[in-house]
Amino acid sequence: SAMSSSAFYIQNVTQVALIAKLASATKRPQNILDLCAAPGGKALAAHDLYPDAELYVNDVSPSRLLRLRQNMET
Repeated sequence: SAMSSSAFYIQNVTQVALIAKLASATKRPQNILDLCAAPGGKALAAHDLYPDAELYVNDVSPSRLLRLRQNMET
């Protein structure tokens, strides 16, 4: 799982490897949907790889959704 503060963000390497593998095997998407997005590491990595794609993110937990929103704003 991920740890974060206002100064840094540490993410498990599995999510980074997953996004990198996905990027090497897919065309440039127009839309990206992440339904289990909190705390936001995968979504931010996907945005970095595909900055022109529309990014849609959500999470089932209200508290995790708040954390996701905070991480996306910084």
